Amino acid sequence: MPNLPPLPALPDGEQFAVKPYYHLLPLDHFTAGSVPLPGIENGFTPKDFPIGNTVAKCWSVLSFEQLGVDERRIADVGSQHYPEPDSSLDVSLYVYTDKKTFTTPRDRHWGIRWILEHTQGRKNPHIFTPAVRCLEVTSNIDSYNNGPHLVNWGPITSPSKFATKSNCAVLKLGKFTKAQRLMMEAIAWQIGVQRPPDGEYNCQNWCTALFALAIGYGLLTEEKVNSVMKTALLEEIPGTIMISAIYNF
Repeated sequence: MPNLPPLPALPDGEQFAVKPYYHLLPLDHFTAGSVPLPGIENGFTPKDFPIGNTVAKCWSVLSFEQLGVDERRIADVGSQHYPEPDSSLDVSLYVYTDKKTFTTPRDRHWGIRWILEHTQGRKNPHIFTPAVRCLEVTSNIDSYNNGPHLVNWGPITSPSKFATKSNCAVLKLGKFTKAQRLMMEAIAWQIGVQRPPDGEYNCQNWCTALFALAIGYGLLTEEKVNSVMKTALLEEIPGTIMISAIYNF
């Protein structure tokens, strides 16, 4: 399967507690089955990121402007040491809950992630700690020159985000096969960001668009997504922990 199959349908965006901003999606590519699976030879030529030398390639059909990219890409060095296993893995919504940083539930950072082990992790677990594969948007660094906005850099593997000391709720979406995780990555590459900011759009809207597309492809159910989002928007989320506590060495 060199591309994602044609998208059967999108769920009604009005059902979600957070607006999915469907107008930021290249829906014609999804319905035509022309969204590339990253890393697979299929006639699609990935773009080089515009600033700096990097081994990372952009697997999006969207323009850099639509992705919010106008500065040096964050290095994805983690993916060289944290390969995707052939086994199924828990994929979760990570919700940052620090009230000093995020004053309301709608302000919280959301990201879709799964845990990957270092190639030497089982031999030396206290030296080679796990990492998380991250599907999420982040704030641009050079906000002085370009104005503050969000950026979709594509999937990134991050040991530091696994080891963060921030309080976080980890809400499981389900177990995903390696092929299903690749489909999630392909979807994530194609979700644009709102520029300029409109006072409402944030990382939660981006994640909701990914959820909606995952429902359309049968990777998630509407019931699961609505349940997870309802919990993520509670004033107090039960079971909030530090991220690294969910991994048993």
